[in-house]
Amino acid sequence: MKKKLAMIMCTLILTFGTALNASAAVSPTGEPDTTPVEEKTDTAPKTGEGNLFLYGAAAVLILSGTAVIAKKRLDDQNL
Repeated sequence: MKKKLAMIMCTLILTFGTALNASAAVSPTGEPDTTPVEEKTDTAPKTGEGNLFLYGAAAVLILSGTAVIAKKRLDDQNL
């Protein structure tokens, strides 16, 4: 019963929390920055394209570990 009550309370808090308006302070007005800027060529930094392989490998490891543990538990129950 306590788990159901906690789940209902969390759901209500999330529901009402998303329905509230944000109360932000008024931003001060600023002046444009007129400092001179040097013209130089910038190269774009690398993004997370190389991480795709790491994410895939991590997913394979996690899923295979889960499968091995599930198989061991099923074998232990059948003994």
